Amino acid sequence: LVTAAGTVMGTPAYMAPEQHVGEDADASADQYAFCVSLWEALTGTRPFSGDQRQIAAAKQRGAPAWPRESPVPRRIC
Repeated sequence: LVTAAGTVMGTPAYMAPEQHVGEDADASADQYAFCVSLWEALTGTRPFSGDQRQIAAAKQRGAPAWPRESPVPRRIC
């Protein structure tokens, strides 16, 4: 499978903010995706939700608040 130059690919919820605006992905994008996966594993929800445009906009605004009802012990978060 060949990807066309300039095509943005990935699952929006796990994409680093820079990927949403078409910048190159590097190792930090992989780390970002891992952190989103870890957040989801710990809380049962993704840190950002909505359609691709809503997710991208939320990521540009900054980090989400940790869920108040989190089952994760405070010493971990």
